[in-house]
Amino acid sequence: MSCKEKCQLHNKISAQNFHMQRKEYVSTLELDIVEWDHLLQSFRDELGSTQLENTALC
Repeated sequence: MSCKEKCQLHNKISAQNFHMQRKEYVSTLELDIVEWDHLLQSFRDELGSTQLENTALC
């Protein structure tokens, strides 16, 4: 295998690894977004309940 072919193979493997790592990273970020959305919704629900309770007390 020539030096050029070795470099091309190395670059190809490096690119594949980079794409796989980036895909995993994006998947992790997407899961984080889902978790944060659920947490935000629970805070909104709790706020709504608290506001209703405060209105009832006044």
